[in-house]
Amino acid sequence: MIHLYFVRHAESLSNINHHLIGGRSNHIPLTDKGRRQAKKLGERLKKTTINLDFIATSSAVRAYDTTKIVCEHANIDFEKVIVSDDIQELSQGEWEGKVRKEIYTPEMLNSINQNNWLHKAPNGESQKEVEDRMFGWLEQHVFPLQKPNKKLHCLIVTHGNAIRCLFRKIMQSASSMTHKIKLDNTSITKFRYNAPNEWFFDYLNDTEHLDKDTTPLHVDNLNKKHLQNK
Repeated sequence: MIHLYFVRHAESLSNINHHLIGGRSNHIPLTDKGRRQAKKLGERLKKTTINLDFIATSSAVRAYDTTKIVCEHANIDFEKVIVSDDIQELSQGEWEGKVRKEIYTPEMLNSINQNNWLHKAPNGESQKEVEDRMFGWLEQHVFPLQKPNKKLHCLIVTHGNAIRCLFRKIMQSASSMTHKIKLDNTSITKFRYNAPNEWFFDYLNDTEHLDKDTTPLHVDNLNKKHLQNK
């Protein structure tokens, strides 16, 4: 059984500049708050009884730095972390860095909503392409690690839209629901996988490690879950 802990990177400058289209924007750094969020997650992981067998991060600066801070505070050797371009965020192509209201006009939104799952910005990616990319990465790098009668714990630090697209594949949900999944910075969402194609969903958007100085203002604290210690 493979235990998969998907983590959205800590808060970055893109997350607080909502008027701009982010997409990959791989050079964008963490905010000070984001660095504190990553520290809190590392401290939380240090306290658990989970032995992480596999850790991977997107190569984007905000994910890479999140993982490095987490490892530092969880006493994990960062040199063992797999850095991958294949688990980067959905690319918004030529739209990245552009002002949202200038791109997402009523006419453009109407066009996008005709088939949101397959829509993509010029030289960008569709959600379907991201789903295929993310799941293909799991098939190549994670699923082969499974061994009979052994638990394997994997931490994967990646991006909001990339995670949502992958979840649609795993859950076989309607593509129209993908953008409605709430994932806060440094939140943990856990699935378990048992070959050949058996999935179990444990919890979503767990931010139990955050406090009043690091929790996003919109988080509903009453709905937090707890990271399992088994």
